[in-house]
Amino acid sequence: MINNEECPLCGGKKRKAAHLICATCYEKYAVEAGKTLAQKKKIVFVFEWAKEEIKKRFEQLQKELQEIKEEYRTLQGTVRNKAYLEIKKSLGRKIVPQEVFRAAMQQKKTEIWQTKKGNGLHRKLKITERQVNFLQGFLEGENEKSSSLKKDESSS
Repeated sequence: MINNEECPLCGGKKRKAAHLICATCYEKYAVEAGKTLAQKKKIVFVFEWAKEEIKKRFEQLQKELQEIKEEYRTLQGTVRNKAYLEIKKSLGRKIVPQEVFRAAMQQKKTEIWQTKKGNGLHRKLKITERQVNFLQGFLEGENEKSSSLKKDESSS
């Protein structure tokens, strides 16, 4: 679960909740900012660097989330079809009450879901969704702050 103690870039633990990024990401920032200063003679502040890295990570996670969602939908369809075919095969041409058929389908879908490791995929889907939402909230919050600062500057 993502919270105020986790780094928005790597998910590592920040030393203090008030810190923007964790120590590992800060070291990465220091190296990259040093190279930029040496080569381009431009100072890169940690907030600017983190915001750009968060944007990159957000875009990457959005793509990953779409792939996971597609894989999840495919697995659900596969499980449903396979369960139906197996139940149909075991019944032959016999007619059973709808409640019995539904219970058998649910049982068979659960068995197939577990063998196909559907719970792991579901967990991965939820974790990625939380990460995307967290980063989206961070980026939207920063956009709101920057737009309110611009309004304050223009009214002065």
